[in-house]
Amino acid sequence: MGKSHLLLAIENQLVTEKLDTNFLYIDSVELVSKYMFAEKDSSLIGFRKKLISLDFLLVDTVKFLEQHRPCQEILLFIISELAKRNSKIVLAHSDIIKDEHGFIEQLAKRFVTQEVNLSELNYLDRVALLNSLVNMRRIVTSTEAIKYLAHQTGNPRILEHLFNRVVNNAKYLGTQLDLSFIKSVLDYVR
Repeated sequence: MGKSHLLLAIENQLVTEKLDTNFLYIDSVELVSKYMFAEKDSSLIGFRKKLISLDFLLVDTVKFLEQHRPCQEILLFIISELAKRNSKIVLAHSDIIKDEHGFIEQLAKRFVTQEVNLSELNYLDRVALLNSLVNMRRIVTSTEAIKYLAHQTGNPRILEHLFNRVVNNAKYLGTQLDLSFIKSVLDYVR
């Protein structure tokens, strides 16, 4: 599981909990596209107002913004405005950003950053991640089954692979996703 999965899990949690919040999950490519459309349509003020009104802003693949300086500037402004209102901001990027113009450094100065190592998750995070996947895909299973699956690996990518393997087998066989089925599938995979 990568950064996009985690952002989608956050978005799913906001939807599931039906909180009275105004949020947006957006990929940076789409953000640049909307910015350019607003610029062309002379509606940049409305574009900024919409983003400034958010309680949660989730931006995926910040790396793409490095290529679009005007959008960087508006995002930095929006982040500053959202921070003043104590809105939550989550930006996802890979660690291979060249950052030739210091964009990521400027972002880091705007708020406290917390890096998450996605190569290994602790047990509680794995359970939370699996619960998010179960909720997103509207799968019925037991807490014991999720906990058993969470104990299999700390690597989120391998965990997602195992989860998908089990779910796909259950769908194919038309069976419930219970603990005994998960154990049998995982025993067969190994």
